[in-house]
Amino acid sequence: MFLYLILTVSIFSMMGNNVAVNLYGKSPSKNSSDPYMFNLISTVICAVIFVLLSLVTGGVSVYTLVAGIALGILTNCANLFKVLAFSSGPLHYSNLIITSSFVIAAMYDYTLGGKPIEFPKDYIRIAVMIILLLFVFISQDNKKGDTKATLRWIGFCMVAFFANGFIGIVQRVHQTSDYRDQRTFMLAVTFVISTLFSAAIYKVISKKTHQNSSITLTSKGAVYAYSAGIFLFVMHYINLFLSGVMPSAIFFPLVNGGSIFLTSVASIVFFKEKITVKQLIGIIGGIACIVIIGLTS
Repeated sequence: MFLYLILTVSIFSMMGNNVAVNLYGKSPSKNSSDPYMFNLISTVICAVIFVLLSLVTGGVSVYTLVAGIALGILTNCANLFKVLAFSSGPLHYSNLIITSSFVIAAMYDYTLGGKPIEFPKDYIRIAVMIILLLFVFISQDNKKGDTKATLRWIGFCMVAFFANGFIGIVQRVHQTSDYRDQRTFMLAVTFVISTLFSAAIYKVISKKTHQNSSITLTSKGAVYAYSAGIFLFVMHYINLFLSGVMPSAIFFPLVNGGSIFLTSVASIVFFKEKITVKQLIGIIGGIACIVIIGLTS
């Protein structure tokens, strides 16, 4: 019960992060470098918290350092190529392909983890996981006017897909090792790398556009960024812990699917976004799949 309680906290934190980003996105941006400063502030918040926690908790090793570096590189690659995919091809299908990457981590126990597939429990989980992907697809807003698919777009999607999927594998491998208690150090390394990457991207964009960010430390945009950073910290810490104590075929579909559908509900409640019957069916069906996967544990 405790694991599902903190899993719920993680899912709500992921929703909170999405809401904070959405609130900022809907506010008027004064120049093109503002979104990159927003991202930089939120990653700095995470990096500072994790660095301070790692100094208190202690525990440093080369193994965790390498895992943290790998997680940092994969996270930034996933984010970068997700943006490139969204900007160069159909948004609806980009989101579906990249979101589906949780299947890679979810199947880890049955492949690299060496866990045998048990009948009928595991067969039910795998079947429901596939159905969950279908409901994720129909729950998303398929707006007309999406750009056409190209080989370049497919390449961006594939990089983002595999980078996202291997994030979960790195988490799982580290948290089932003898170094699992060094999670704060691992995430400190990850977010220091993310901060350096975000700072570099901001520098390039601001130099290219000749515009510095208009976001100040006390502006509304900064408040949204602080909130996004705190939610980011909570969800990453909990998710890393849960990746080592829950079966991968349960944890990854629940946390990814749960955040997608809860964010959809939040968009209706907080942003008054209209929803179609098709999307409603997708949300209800997806939630039902999540419940079924949870019941198979």
